[in-house]
Amino acid sequence: MFSPNINSIYPNINSIYKAPLQEDDVRACRNTNCGLKQSGIYLGRTLPSLLDEGCAFKNKSPATINSYTARGQWQNLTLPELKRVAEEIAIGLQQQLTEPKAAEAAIYPRAALLMSSDTAFVMADIGCLLAQFVTVPMLPEQPAEATEHILKETAARVLFVSKIEQIAPLLPKISKLSNLRLIVVADLFSSVSKAELDALRGSLPETTEIVSMSALRQRAKWTLARSQALHRALTPKDLATIVYTLTDTGQLLGAMLTHENLSGSVLAAFSTLPCLRKGPNEVALSFLPLHHIFARGFVYGALCYGQNIYFSTPRLVMKHLRELKPTVFYTVPRLLEKVYEGWQKVPAKLKGPFSQPKQMAWQWAWDLAQNYRLDEPQTFQYRLQLWLARQTILRPLKNLFGGRLACFITGGAALSAEVMTTLSAAGLGICQGYGLTEASSTLCFTRRRWNRSGTVGVPMPGVELALASDREVMVRSPYVMQGYYKHPEKTRAVLEPNGWLHTGDRGEFSADGLLTLTGYKKELFKLSIGEYIAPVPIEQALQRSRLVKEALVVGPGRKFCGALIFPNIEALATQLDLVPLEPLMGQSRVVEAYQALVDQVNQTLPFWAKVKRFHLVAHSIVDEQLFTAKQPIREGLYFAFKEEIAQLYETSSKPSMAHAVPSRTQSSLLPQTNTLSSKTRRLHHV
Repeated sequence: MFSPNINSIYPNINSIYKAPLQEDDVRACRNTNCGLKQSGIYLGRTLPSLLDEGCAFKNKSPATINSYTARGQWQNLTLPELKRVAEEIAIGLQQQLTEPKAAEAAIYPRAALLMSSDTAFVMADIGCLLAQFVTVPMLPEQPAEATEHILKETAARVLFVSKIEQIAPLLPKISKLSNLRLIVVADLFSSVSKAELDALRGSLPETTEIVSMSALRQRAKWTLARSQALHRALTPKDLATIVYTLTDTGQLLGAMLTHENLSGSVLAAFSTLPCLRKGPNEVALSFLPLHHIFARGFVYGALCYGQNIYFSTPRLVMKHLRELKPTVFYTVPRLLEKVYEGWQKVPAKLKGPFSQPKQMAWQWAWDLAQNYRLDEPQTFQYRLQLWLARQTILRPLKNLFGGRLACFITGGAALSAEVMTTLSAAGLGICQGYGLTEASSTLCFTRRRWNRSGTVGVPMPGVELALASDREVMVRSPYVMQGYYKHPEKTRAVLEPNGWLHTGDRGEFSADGLLTLTGYKKELFKLSIGEYIAPVPIEQALQRSRLVKEALVVGPGRKFCGALIFPNIEALATQLDLVPLEPLMGQSRVVEAYQALVDQVNQTLPFWAKVKRFHLVAHSIVDEQLFTAKQPIREGLYFAFKEEIAQLYETSSKPSMAHAVPSRTQSSLLPQTNTLSSKTRRLHHV
């Protein structure tokens, strides 16, 4: 699958793309107090040391880290308070777990974080790191089977949860987790009742104790000497975290990242973005899940820069944008797509006696935005018109995000060129990046004169990128993972002996070094909410039914998963006692049969991977060679059925009839097909 010898691909050093010359970066940062070194590469740091640096800012009002409570209030800690809490957690963990450990666990004991993305997560994360525990973040909404697998494979000795209710689904599995010694319930702003804890204690094995986070801290006997000892014991080369990611077969693999991997990546990214300033005058807002390394990395950076940090939720983020007026905002493309889609509907909502002039004015501003070019000089006439449009028609679009954004960062998935162009024209300086968990998240991003819609910019300091002979993007940097936890064979498949990492993504470079992603080499794709989808296991689950001849899971860059289902006509007719093809495809009993099948498969999937809609396609249009051939045939299938796929993502969620178009795999007209919607479930992400 991968090239055995990377050196044969790069006989010429000029084929390797590095960060641009740093003179522009140094000049820009000199004007914004970002403190960039000439090389832009920072190594030899631990993650807790980044918080130490943020605490060192001398201001009347120190920066705070803030979570929004169920009571509708912001609860905060100052950064010095956060540091003290994290140190108390670390001392408490060391005192609590004093029994002898296995040789491997003695070096890097693991602590799993099954937590919401808020201040409590950061407290637990940094506290565990200070105690020399390796943190293993997990999404609370993931299937219980995935949680059990990760806890078993990592032999986690500590489990942090946000709410006591999260423990109940795990009770049948905890008895099988022989290494689990402690469960900590985060009770940052409210206490867990003694009755609740006592009831749970009776259900747990004798070797597993449950405590609240406040109780763990109270057991700690904090002293300055102990605090200093915690920090001295850490080294940059220590393993910091194991972040699980999905393979194309649906297997979960844990990428091992050191303190230096993450801190170096974060500081290289922050120091190269002049819009990221230091100090508590900056307000950073995020609603992204912290089990993703993209969001977590930027929190580390904001702590280092002494910025005020606010954690929102997908449901409340637009409200908080207007109220907080942040200067820094981290998002995924789906939120921007929703704003763009809403902006397109504005003319239809313009009513009243002056609706026609208003619609004409909106169209004028829209046309200006569509013609905006990030990387090209504009005429004086165009700049004047755009300035006027930004002061009038486009101003509400900018104000949706608070009106003060200096740094607008999107990642986790690809942002369409159309959306980026339009929002940039409105005065929202969007920075789009590309990276992956195995490389500590960020690899390259758009900035200043290296900013072009449809690209993901140029490499950041310390990162080398290149293309293999099949156009796969390769990366080498000090931020690349140490390997997959307990899976050396999987590590060897993606990480070459000389340090080059296979990303599994295809791309191309422009003449001036900007990277454009063109597709996937691996059997994985990303939704616009930033989550990976492994289509093959879902297709295989659907194809286990006699009713399905073939299945094709779709959704790269889309907001949810869909599927094209190619029925086994003979089995369908026999099972339901129905006849001829065209009447068969339109009967309600057929719809119900496939709906039941999709619902059954969805029960085993995490919320982001559930098939929200599907489309039945008559078997006669299937070219067997397409389905039996190897990669990159998936991209060919997506092209062959692009009309059917487009119908899945129409704005209407109701089932609709659709006349099929001529197939791209054969010239004859296709039979009539049905577009069907599976039962819609609300997305947890925007």
